[in-house]
Order: sequence, then structure tokens, then C-alpha cells
Amino acid sequence: MSMEIKSNELTSWANYPDKYKFFSLDFYLNQDVRATDRSTYDLLDLVSDIGGILEVIVGFFAIVSM
Repeated sequence: MSMEIKSNELTSWANYPDKYKFFSLDFYLNQDVRATDRSTYDLLDLVSDIGGILEVIVGFFAIVSM
């Protein structure tokens, strides 16, 4: 993020004392985004992955043994 403080400039808010712009502050967001993605791998996911691998292996041997 960058910040820029400009000098006083004539603006549309120049009808003092009703509405007058005393100070201007502009912020510019940086285009580079740092994102963090976290995930967990629990026991149930492990068991389901092992079950899927075992099912593929059993299916392969069933086809090969025919």
C-alpha cells in the first residue's frame, strides 16, 4: 500500500465556511496480493484415499485374472 499527501489544491469544495477541503489524503492499494491457503488432511480422508486405491488394485487384478 502506498500513501500520497498532496499540497493544497483548488477544489469544488472551496465555498468557505460552508464546505471547504483543508486536507487531501490518497491511498493506492498494491496490485501484488499475498494469499495464504490452508487445508487439513484428517484420518477419514486418508482412509477414503486408501480405500479408493485398494478398489483400483482389486479391479485391476480381477480383470487380469480373467
